[in-house]
Formats: sequence, structure tokens, C-alpha cells
Amino acid sequence: KQLWLKPFGLFAEMPRSNGHPDQMDDEEGNDAMQISEEDAAFILGKGGRTKMKLSRVSGCVIELVEGELRLEFQGTQQQKRHARKFCRCVMAQRTGPVYVDANDVADDCTVLAVPQEAVGFVTGRGGNFLRTLEDEHNVIMFFADIEGVPKSDDHENLVVFGQRRGRRSAQLSAMSVVETKLPGHYTRTWRETGEVFDTEVDASNDWDTFTMELSEDEVSYALGRRGMTRKKLARASGCIVQYVNRVAFLSGTSEERTRAQEYIKWLFRQLEGPVYVDTDNRSDSTTVNVPQDCIGYVTGQHRQTLSEIEDTYGTLMFFVEKRDDNQDAPEKLAIFGPERARRGAELTVMSSVEKKSPGFFTDGIRDRKASTKGFDTDLMLIPDDSCLSYALGRDGSTRKKIATASNAVLQFVGNFAYIAGNLQERKRGRDYLCWLLEQRDGKVSVDGSNRDDVSEVEVPEGFAGRLMGNHGSELRRIEQETGTFCFLAHSVHGPDRLLICGHEQGAAYSDRGRTKAERLAKYLLQDANGTRHFTRASSRSRSPKRRFWAKSWDEQWQTKGRDERWQARVKDERWQTRAGDERWQARAGDERWHARAGNERWHERAGDERWQSRAGGDERWQTRAGQSFSRATSGVDRRPQRFSPPPAPRQPQPLRQPQGTRMRSPTPPWRKPESFAGRERQPTRW
Repeated sequence: KQLWLKPFGLFAEMPRSNGHPDQMDDEEGNDAMQISEEDAAFILGKGGRTKMKLSRVSGCVIELVEGELRLEFQGTQQQKRHARKFCRCVMAQRTGPVYVDANDVADDCTVLAVPQEAVGFVTGRGGNFLRTLEDEHNVIMFFADIEGVPKSDDHENLVVFGQRRGRRSAQLSAMSVVETKLPGHYTRTWRETGEVFDTEVDASNDWDTFTMELSEDEVSYALGRRGMTRKKLARASGCIVQYVNRVAFLSGTSEERTRAQEYIKWLFRQLEGPVYVDTDNRSDSTTVNVPQDCIGYVTGQHRQTLSEIEDTYGTLMFFVEKRDDNQDAPEKLAIFGPERARRGAELTVMSSVEKKSPGFFTDGIRDRKASTKGFDTDLMLIPDDSCLSYALGRDGSTRKKIATASNAVLQFVGNFAYIAGNLQERKRGRDYLCWLLEQRDGKVSVDGSNRDDVSEVEVPEGFAGRLMGNHGSELRRIEQETGTFCFLAHSVHGPDRLLICGHEQGAAYSDRGRTKAERLAKYLLQDANGTRHFTRASSRSRSPKRRFWAKSWDEQWQTKGRDERWQARVKDERWQTRAGDERWQARAGDERWHARAGNERWHERAGDERWQSRAGGDERWQTRAGQSFSRATSGVDRRPQRFSPPPAPRQPQPLRQPQGTRMRSPTPPWRKPESFAGRERQPTRW
């Protein structure tokens, strides 16, 4: 087998593997792998994230058996083979350089040559940047040496494992980072040879990469703030869009590349003025009529509202140019992207217009329940405004929760709930919304035994408050972390049940799903001694038996709760300290005010005494000089002053208190106890 690494011309002969790739020997064909204690900690990672990442990328369930230091793999042969390969590579990073062979590189792998000067820049501090790329593109990335290929002093091999789309996206992101450190490293080769750094052969011959060079201003506009415009174009077109210096790389199928080129062209034409697009014969567009008086409300200041809708649903939206002379006619807002994303953005715009101009979309419509199995929209009338407010929640949190759990597009336009999706998604959305509105009257009685989207947990008597938390905070936290809809259901012949609703079952390594929600709920139903007070209710959804070390997310969730309680306690202590400081400052201010008042009285008394002394001295001085000068008859006395006034007379000193006695200041009446009211206390003799 041959391995060809471009653009540096690294070519080597690789030994061919014996047999079919799925046919592994006895050691590799086992469903378990024995590891050491140090490797077990390295595989788990911080909070179990490394193990979960390996499971996501490989698609295989990876569990660490408690007490036996053995990894178990559950999945297809290909998934298990990939999981074992990823685990070996991750464990090799702990002891030193990683080596991969020809079979590893040829199967589900991409190799990028990174210059030595940019290796640290790509890795980041403590490998943070590589971990960020892994989480964003759902891949495994690390630097490794390839067996059979001579090691180069100029570059390092960055190995990327994962699905093809994720690997290509991560590769272009790494190339963009290298170009930031070393401008022209990859683009110079592209200009000279036209190399696009994608040598993998596509079986359908439809996958390819289109490149286009942009100017500095165009790159800045097409990138957007924090890359939001680039991500918007990629999500709307379904194509991988990345800018390597000033060269745009568009990777995907021919249809995806064509859409991406058109969207970029329309984006630049908006800088010159309104853009006209014929949307009649396009399958990737939807138009919405917006009244003239609602355009500013829908657009927002500096296009902020439209940008938020685009970021939420991954669409491209702009107003198209008019072709008629009617200035009062509604403007047409064009929405480009996948069907589900377009419908979500369209309903959001309709909701905003309905708030500004009631009845524009809801006049003449009524309840509608579609029977088509494909993508369609149901309409459900909400009885009154109180029910609508309850279904919306604070900042639309309840609506988003129902939409996430049912995997349907849910939006309220006036008093109508628009539920978009396939038949199962629309049914789930309607059922969840009805159960939510029934909770306003009390507990709901729901039979979830015949549903595959509901898991049940029995709640013992007296434990409902512990499960709910303060004003339902614990249950809301579980819903937010797992993407589910949870509520207590009443049982006639038994204890109450916690119903966990959601379209995603989830696995042991999943961050979301009913399995994780059930695990977190069971933790809350334990008493202080750790005794479990729950049993598994009958349900079609079953979770695997818990006999592994996969408790990291539970521990992290517990730690988060302890941190929040600690922060609340610290906040209370800071508040008490602040209140004490304020009281102390108020008391100190009163004391300073009293002291100031006493000083002012003392200065006033001293001034009077000095004035009296001066008056008496002047009179004695005039008498001693024998003058008969009168200011009234002679004016100002201009004679030289040869005599100084005598010193002020000595003031009488207060009598000293006898030795061993102390005089107390009189206590104000409001400070005296009732028993001493009306009489003075005798001085205390020490």
C-alpha cells in the first residue's frame, strides 16, 4: 500500500494488510482490552470527557469495567476496530511519541504536514486548541510519526481520525491557523500547483474542493464577527467553508459547492445595494411577506435581530429587491438553507410580525392536524393568553424545551402553536404541549408504558420535594442538561412517577438523552446515608446495567451543585459583612457628627473668651497710655503703637477629681433601662 503526503513529496511503500480490514486477529477481535491503572485514568480524562469523545467519534460504546481494569466495546466490527485504535493512540500519548502504521493511516484518517515553527501554535497551551478542534468537528487529533516514513526535521505529522466531513473541516481549520503563524505556507503551493490538500478518493466522484481568492475587505466581510458569517454560510449551504489566508476553500458535493458559491456572491452584492433573486424555481429558498411598518422591527438595530435568527437556525436571510412600483406592498424576505431550518426561521419572523401587526398571518386560520408522514406543519389553538404565557415561559425557555425534547420546530404565532416536523415529531410536540398545559390544574395522569419516547422513575412518598428542588430548580436543571421534558405524573394505585420525555434515548457515554436524565433523577432520590429509594418502572426504554466506572458526569453534576451552594453561602456572608460594614459606617458617622458638633461648640466658646479678653486688654492698654483719643473726632489713630497689650488673664482651672473616682457622662433617657429611668446612677468607685 502506498502513502502519499503532499505538498512535501513524502512518499513511502507501506506493507499491505493481510485479509479484509474487518477480519482481525484474536487479540484485536476481542470485545475487551486489558489496560493498566495509569492508562485507565488517561482514557477517562477529566470528568470522563476523553472516554466520551472516543465513543462519539468511533460510534462504539466504550465502558471501563469496575475493579478489573478492562475496556469493553459494544458496536459493529468496524466501530469496535476504530474504538480500539483510538484507545491505543490515546494511551500512547502518555508515555511518549505516538506511532501509527499503514493500516491506521489508510483507514478513516487524514495526515497534515505542519511546520515545526507552528506546531506549538496549533497545539495550544496544554493542547487546548487541539481539544477545541476535536470538540467542534467531532474528530481525534494528535501529532504522530508514521512507521515506514522517514522523520523530517522541517515538519510534524498531524493525524486526524473521524468521519470524512469532520476530518476535512478540522484539516482546513488547522491550515488556517498555520497560515496565521506563517503566511503563504499553504497558499503559495496552491498558487503554484493548484493543490487543495485533499487526496482521498471519493467512491461517487461527487466530492471535490472549489477554491476562490478574495481581497482583504472581502475576507473580513465574509468571515464576520468571530467567524459567524462563515459558519452561517457553511450551515446554510451544507458545504465546508474555510478561509486559509485570503483563499476560500469550499469542500463538499457539487450541489453543496454550487450553493456556497451563490451565497457568497449574494453576500458581496449586498454591499452595493439591494439584491434581486428569483426564488420561484429554487428548492433551497422560502420567502415571507413583511409589511412596511414591520421591517424595522424584524430587522432590528444594525440587523441584530435577523443575525440572531440566522445564527439560531443556520440560514441566510435578506430582503430581495422589488420589481414593481407599488411602494406600499409588503417586502419579500428570502430565507436560504435546509428545509427544517428555513421553516424555523420563517415561523420566527411570522411571530415577530404578528406581535407588531396582530392578525396579519392568523386571520382566517384554524386548527390543523396533518396526516402526511413527511415534513409538514400542524396548527394548534391555545385557549387564552394565560395558557400562551405559561407555554412560552421566561424568555421562551419552555417553548425551546418542548421543541428540543420532541425534535420538532415549535413556534407561537399569535394564539396558534405551529408544530413542524415529520409525523412522529409533530405527534410528540402536540402531546408534550397538551401535558404541559394540563399541569396548570394539578398533577397529570399519563400512561407512558406504551410509548417509546417516555421513561418512568417511581418517586417514593415524601421525596417529590427533594426531586423538584426550590421552585422546580433541580428538575429544570436536569431538563436543560439532558434536552428532555420532565414532570410528575399521578398514579391511582401506586406512588407518583417522574416521566422523562424525549426523542433521544441516549447511551452511557452520551451527554444528553433520557438515560442521563434518569440517572440524575435517581441520584436525587437518595437519602443522606446513600440508600436508594427508587425502583425501575415498566417501560419499553431500557438502560444498560450500571456496573462501570462511568460516574464522572454524575460526580461533575454533584460538584456543580455543591459549588452553587457554596457560592450562595459566600454571597450571604458577603452580604452580612457588607451590612455590618454599613452599620459600622453609620455608627462611625454619628460619632464623627457628635464630635464635630462638640468641636464647633468648643471653638465658639473659645472665640467668645478670646473676644472678651481682647476687649478687656484694649481697655486697660488705653487707660495706661493716658490717651484721650476719640475715633469719632480724630478718625483713625495713626500714632505708633509702642505698647503691647498685656496677656490674657489666667482662666480658673476645674477642680481635680479625687484619686480612684471616675465621673461618667450622663446617659440619655433613650439609652437607660426602665429600672434606671428617672434617676441618675452613682459614680462607680474602683
